Amino acid sequence: MKRLILPILLAAGLLAPVATPASAATAPKAPKAPKAPNAAKGPRLSVSAKLTACASSLEQSGRFMVAEGRMRRVAGAGRLGMRFDLEVRTPERARWTAVDGPQFGVWTNADPAPRRYLYSKRVENLTAPATYRMIVRYRWVDRTGRVIARSRRTTRACEQLDLRPDLEPERVRFGPVGEDGRRSYVVEVTNAGRTAAAPFSVSIGVAGETRTVAVPGGLAAGAATELELVGPACEDGVAVASVDPAGAVDEADETDNLLPQRCR
Repeated sequence: MKRLILPILLAAGLLAPVATPASAATAPKAPKAPKAPNAAKGPRLSVSAKLTACASSLEQSGRFMVAEGRMRRVAGAGRLGMRFDLEVRTPERARWTAVDGPQFGVWTNADPAPRRYLYSKRVENLTAPATYRMIVRYRWVDRTGRVIARSRRTTRACEQLDLRPDLEPERVRFGPVGEDGRRSYVVEVTNAGRTAAAPFSVSIGVAGETRTVAVPGGLAAGAATELELVGPACEDGVAVASVDPAGAVDEADETDNLLPQRCR
């Protein structure tokens, strides 16, 4: 039995030899591998991109933003360059999209490279509602024309709100039917927009007839008013209230000016 087991033990020993204490003591130590030299570090870049102005207005000509880029010279740079790219996001398109224009995507260079380089970009006639931001790219170029460093920053967003008024008929209250077969209709109107509405009118359509009343003073932003109109009795059917039926007011939303309400 021992002769049968011995070759198996030797074979196992060949596969996994174990050093004895004596052999471990006399074995020479392997020399330490030299440390790899540190990888060459690029120049330390000092850049910034800021939104320095963001103006909203009821008129498109009054909406603008100003973006500012700053950078410092690094060793070996003979020319500094900055490039501005405008991006926009709208309610119809939630993803940031590049805005085309001759003033975007073009490198503006400072040659010879100054110690500090500052450049501002003003963008006017912004649309609303929309949100804008500026992507600023930087590059450092040596005297041979080789780019030795690049960087990129993004400004904070400039939000352009739709400041137009937004007139809405909220509800219709039905008065009692008079002896002449007519009744009163009280239409509640609100301005859900951010600016006051100019003079407008309100109408009620019932039983094939339309009655209209003027609102000569307009309506302030966030305010509500009630208009009473008298028309034919509506006991069964639908009365339709309409705000600004003549389209005198430029509104943020023109789709919410009608309110059909069942008579009662």
